[in-house]
Amino acid sequence: MKKTFFLVSIILFSSLSKAQSKENKWVVGISSSLVIFDKKDRDNVRDGHNFQFPKINVARYLSSGLSLDASMTLGMFDIEPIVRNPFDYFSLDGTLRYDFNSSENNFTYYVGLGGSIVFPPSTIQNSKSSGTLNLTFGSTLWLGNQWGLNFQSVYKRSFEPGQGMVSHIQIAMGIVYSLSPKYFKPRSWSDRRGEY
Repeated sequence: MKKTFFLVSIILFSSLSKAQSKENKWVVGISSSLVIFDKKDRDNVRDGHNFQFPKINVARYLSSGLSLDASMTLGMFDIEPIVRNPFDYFSLDGTLRYDFNSSENNFTYYVGLGGSIVFPPSTIQNSKSSGTLNLTFGSTLWLGNQWGLNFQSVYKRSFEPGQGMVSHIQIAMGIVYSLSPKYFKPRSWSDRRGEY
């Protein structure tokens, strides 16, 4: 089932990249992530840290600092002996983000509120998929007009911690690509230097 979702996402992202015009403000990204479980929940899921790759996301800027972000996280493989996941982590996320009107800056920071569907961990018997309420903090450092580095931390509060995935923190780091070139404002220190 996960292979099907992965294949569908590749097709979706390929069609998006061909269908956008210069006026559209789409950004796609790929990253790796790490899920951290609280000490009291580690016994339930039999895991303290879970590594995932890839996490794929698509974001669309709306207006006034607001954007929508959709992402999918897959834990597809282990890197032994460094990383060994007791279970495969899989989630679908949606987030409304606010960037404090910094989207035209080289360094963009944002907060977000959203939700996820997290598939059940195989380490919990008879577990089921659960919904989470998400609080997101993140930033992007744009290295050029189209490429950037993104860091993001998400707290996922589970609605059904006893029957599915428990609450956890997901930290992700990766690269993002703007489908149309971004044109940044001059750096603030460059403006000030010109005044003297």
